[in-house]
Amino acid sequence: MIRLNELTALADERSRKGDGLFAALLGGASMDFMTKEELAERHELMLALPTMAEEREAARQRVQERIRNRRKRSEAGV
Repeated sequence: MIRLNELTALADERSRKGDGLFAALLGGASMDFMTKEELAERHELMLALPTMAEEREAARQRVQERIRNRRKRSEAGV
């Protein structure tokens, strides 16, 4: 995540150094000011992030674990 932020900061700096009208014509997105190499690196980094389905499943498992722990404490009389 740190590297993604670094890539965005580099692109934002390029955007600020340029003409504001040019940035507006491109749409103003940070990605518009990334080099091909930076875009490729960003793409690889984004692919490494968990998908929404993976995050949802991990959250579901955490909730199930909390429920199991609560039931165990309840059964133990704590």
